This record gives sequence, C-alpha cells and structure tokens, in this order.
Amino acid sequence: MPTAPRPPHPVAVEPRVPRWVPWLPVLLLLLDLTAEAVVPDAVAAGFLLTALPVVAAFSYGPVLTAATTVGSLALQLVLALRAGHINEQHHVWVYIATLLSGVMGTALAWQRTRQNRNLLQARTVAETLQRTVLRPVPDRAGGLRVAGLYRPAQAEVLVGGDLYEVCDTRFGVRVLLGDVRGKGLGAVRTVADVLGAFRATAHDTPELVDLADSWTGPCCATPPTAATTSSS
Repeated sequence: MPTAPRPPHPVAVEPRVPRWVPWLPVLLLLLDLTAEAVVPDAVAAGFLLTALPVVAAFSYGPVLTAATTVGSLALQLVLALRAGHINEQHHVWVYIATLLSGVMGTALAWQRTRQNRNLLQARTVAETLQRTVLRPVPDRAGGLRVAGLYRPAQAEVLVGGDLYEVCDTRFGVRVLLGDVRGKGLGAVRTVADVLGAFRATAHDTPELVDLADSWTGPCCATPPTAATTSSS
C-alpha cells in the first residue's frame, strides 16, 4: 500500500499585535515634541512622556520597555531644564511617576512575552497532535486518487472531532469519514481511539458491518457518527 508522506514539522506562529500598535509610542513622542514646540516655555510638555513606557509595553519586550523608560526620564529632564523647572516639586513627582510607569510597563511587557511564549508552545503541541492523529492520506489508494484536507471551523481551534482515514486493504479501499460528539481534548481522544481501531482492523476484517462492530469495544464505548465505504 502506498505510504503517506511524513507530516511536515508544525510551524506555529507567535501571536502578533496589530501593525498600528507599535507606532503608538512614536506618535506619543511626536505629540510631546510638537506640544513642546507650541506651548510657551513656562510649561514643560514632558508630562505626556509619563505614559510612554506603558504604551511601549503593548508592543515591545521588557528590555526595550526599560530602555523607553530611561529615554523618557532623560527627555523629561532635558525639557524641564529647557523650561527652567527641573527642580520644581511637581516635576519631581512626574519623574517618580514616569519611573513607576516604567517599572509597571516592564513587568507588563515581561508578562505579555511570557504569555505569548506559552501560547506559541500550546499551538505547537496542538498542531503536532493534529498531524499525529490525522495523518496525510496517500496520493493513491488502489485505483483511487486521494486527497484530504482538515480545516477547523474556528481558526484558533486547531484540533477537534472530525476524522478521516484511507486504507488500501486486500478487501478493497476503505475510507472512514466521521465526526465524534463533543469537543476539546475529550473529542481528540475519541478520534484517536476510532482511528486506531480502524487502522488496526481494516486490513483483517472482510465485512464492513463487522468492522463497525469492532469499534464498540473498550476503546470506543460510544460509537461515533461515521461512514465507511469499500471499493475494489
């Protein structure tokens, strides 16, 4: 029987923020510099930079967020010095607020990066599980040309209860199509049990009725909704 090609190594994609989000810190910085150029020297526009580290945390990692904090503090000092208010009490509190914002932003960026890494790992495991359970069908089985495609209804759900398999046996080509009840890992376990039973018995059971009856054993107490066909 022709063998199916080895499944390609799963390539999960790390979640990405929208393209416009990384530009928010730049826009905030430009707004601050524009305000500094327009507002009289009696007012220092560096107050806007207090939020810059938190905004940067939504797009960048903890290192860049911490660097943004240092840059915000430095620019606030320069702007305050230009306005002659560097030592005023309310400016000192702005520096402290920016520093606290930077600490929280750095922690937020670290947590976001950690969650993205965990999600990427979970997606990789899910894709590996899907490719292990639903192996690619052979290009030809007996006198049939075969092709298979699995596409979940929801993009974020990589595995589910749909199943298919093609076996070229001495009794003819046998095709299994099914959809088990339930969802999540419970449905995946049932799919794996059904496919395992089908692959183990399809080559040795001459009658389709007997083949279907064999699924009601310990591994498949509840028969799934499935269809089998045989072709010679």
